[in-house]
Amino acid sequence: MTVLEQVRPMTPWALAAIIGTMASDARRYSIMLPSDVADAARELGGEGGLSALVLAAVRGELQRANISELLEAAEEESGPISADDLQAASAELARALAELDARGHGRE
Repeated sequence: MTVLEQVRPMTPWALAAIIGTMASDARRYSIMLPSDVADAARELGGEGGLSALVLAAVRGELQRANISELLEAAEEESGPISADDLQAASAELARALAELDARGHGRE
């Protein structure tokens, strides 16, 4: 899932939760973006604006890095992950997401 797919479906309360998290111990940074990218990112970020989009992007990258580290450690300990194991994990994830959606806790 891309960062845009993560942020676009967010409800205003989800964005507010992100901003609330940021407000408690946030630091201000200055970044340079081409104006067209910045304008599109602000619009896509909705009520949370550019900050919400950047936060979602950075969190996503950190999660991917953590997952990569875990996979590398698992492969060092147990050998390469088989295609069957990957397929079983994908099926389990799909089942869990479907269960969340059925309970009304889907990805909003």
